[in-house]
Amino acid sequence: MEKKLFIDYLLRPHWPMLAIAFVAIIFEGLADLLEPWPINIVLDYVIGSKQPPQWLANFIASSFGADKLAILNLAVIAVVIFAVTGAVSHYTEKYLTTKVGQEVMCDLRRAVYHHIQRLSLSYYDRSRVGDLISRVTADIDAIQDCISSRRS
Repeated sequence: MEKKLFIDYLLRPHWPMLAIAFVAIIFEGLADLLEPWPINIVLDYVIGSKQPPQWLANFIASSFGADKLAILNLAVIAVVIFAVTGAVSHYTEKYLTTKVGQEVMCDLRRAVYHHIQRLSLSYYDRSRVGDLISRVTADIDAIQDCISSRRS
């Protein structure tokens, strides 16, 4: 019951931002995977004596020219594109997950506050209010850390 409440009430309103963050994670991973490719091109086709595949040679010739400097230009542009894509994706993912974490915690604090307000006065006679407040604060902060942090 609590898990369904958490997902339905707290996370469902934020699914578009979480979906964008997930797509940003995919783009970040692709950029990380493609980072070594320009170095491979430079080592094989500029410094080394290998010939590029026909499709790559046609692309380079139509876009940059037919010499080794053209291949180097392609590699430099690829490095810049992959770096910018990775950086923008990383920033987008971090920003959105932090924003969702903050908004979910605000919603959760609001729900807990309303629940505490509806408790009977006899409950407060039986329990210590300081323990209740510290438990609520620590638990909500732990949930926020879980939502907004991603191990890199």
